[in-house]
Amino acid sequence: MQKPLGRSAFLISKPLQLMVALCIAQQGKLAAKPVFVIIDTFCGATQVAESLSCEFNQLQTPVNFNSRQAALLFLREKKFDHIFIDSDVGLKNFLTLASIKLANPKISIHVYEEGLGTYRTDLYSGFKKKIFGLIGIGVFFGACRFINSVYVYRTQEYIDNIPSNAFKVRQIQVCLPQFLKANRESLKRVFGFDGVKPISPDTSCCSIYLSNWKIDEKFLLHFQNLEGDLFIKPHPHINDYIETNPIKTIEANVPAELILAEFMEVYDTVIAYDHNSSVRRYITGNNLIYKMVNLSKEVDK
Repeated sequence: MQKPLGRSAFLISKPLQLMVALCIAQQGKLAAKPVFVIIDTFCGATQVAESLSCEFNQLQTPVNFNSRQAALLFLREKKFDHIFIDSDVGLKNFLTLASIKLANPKISIHVYEEGLGTYRTDLYSGFKKKIFGLIGIGVFFGACRFINSVYVYRTQEYIDNIPSNAFKVRQIQVCLPQFLKANRESLKRVFGFDGVKPISPDTSCCSIYLSNWKIDEKFLLHFQNLEGDLFIKPHPHINDYIETNPIKTIEANVPAELILAEFMEVYDTVIAYDHNSSVRRYITGNNLIYKMVNLSKEVDK
């Protein structure tokens, strides 16, 4: 039986990571209430931090920082037993984690799933990848020499992609759809999401555009002419999008996973247009269709 982890903290920089961190916190492997360290890098991050512990009492009061550097400094100074981070890739992360390890040699550092990127092996290539790998700088998620383990949902996929790192893999046992079903109302309050009502009472179909870091304005010209109720959910890092009829806007900070779970109960058919986002890995259903944003060739997934 795995020994419960000691004082723990989770570094969080986007809505999906928040939900994954909550899933890990609910696994019952933590000896004390963890601290969620939320970086103000997504729309509404401060409000999310303020309301989180009211809805999820297995947490200590979260702390909020306006930069990743300030958040990491907090993690180093507080000398936690365990910290969970979103990424260990690259030289900058290597130097930061080295300073944390130097300040607290006994600390255990874990990477936890942040989406599709956690499973990628093509982040670096060529000579740089070889040199970084020899030094112990992360060239994929979990590769940094200071990382003790990697928490993922699809353990076999991670092992197949990165067999040399198999010994670090840990299973996230609380699946995201299960977590959403059990905690939907709490999550809606945390993210300020009032749910959705059909725009047209007689409409049984809706389409939603889940934007990338930059909204595809050309695609919107096509999207606004589709049948059914139309919605756009800007990327969490977009905070200045102006709604245009007939497309209704959903706040950027609301996780796409939460939105689609809600839509699937309201509409007979939900069509999600995206840029191959990570939501495809977590939310599926008989009445949910994913389509790539590609005007020349829309591909059902």
